[in-house]
Amino acid sequence: MAELPFRPPKVEADLQPQIWELGIDLGSTYSGATYCLISPSNPFCTRNIVYNVGGYKAALQSKVTIDGKFPTLLRYDVTGICVAWGHAVEGKLQSSENPGYVVKLFKTGLDCSERTVEEPTELDDILRRLGKSIDDVFVDFFRLWLIHIKNQLSLVGYRSCDVVHFTVTVPAAWKMAGRRRQEMAFLGAKSAAGFAAEDTVALCTEPEAAAAYVLATTELVGVEVTMDVRIGVF
Repeated sequence: MAELPFRPPKVEADLQPQIWELGIDLGSTYSGATYCLISPSNPFCTRNIVYNVGGYKAALQSKVTIDGKFPTLLRYDVTGICVAWGHAVEGKLQSSENPGYVVKLFKTGLDCSERTVEEPTELDDILRRLGKSIDDVFVDFFRLWLIHIKNQLSLVGYRSCDVVHFTVTVPAAWKMAGRRRQEMAFLGAKSAAGFAAEDTVALCTEPEAAAAYVLATTELVGVEVTMDVRIGVF
């Protein structure tokens, strides 16, 4: 009997990259992300449907949480190493253990127009003790979050050869300098989390993101969409 020809399995380099849109919304108290596959559907994900990124674990079993969001919290040890984020920090705050240095409400720290720089805050004191800048905190937070997002996307067919377009919201009142600092922090975290350099990052103000969502989910007769919700692609 003639031998059948050997057909080696396809490796990722031979596969056609999928294209994903990922929305990132960093909130002062809670944060959340969404994803959408815009290339053809795979066995785990249907194209053109927006899903919440989930998998966030509640700190306490008795606490009811919405899986699409998590607390914007970080915890550092005395050496300045970030050891927990999100619900895990919330659990420490509610226990009798020493939570270490807990960083919260840090979102406005990048934009000086939203801070009273003459009066040191609790956040300023913690950063001084840790020897860190507010930019360092943003990189740490985005890095841990993006690693989680990458793991969640892998459950629905994401591969390392795929292309991801990130859209990150920023407050409309922020000055350009604050937006640029958040963008640079996100780019650094994206690289540290293992996403490709070719994966683009765009900024979008929060009101524009809300308007784009309404226009995308509501049938409005005679309305023409002319705005570009992305401030810039880098």
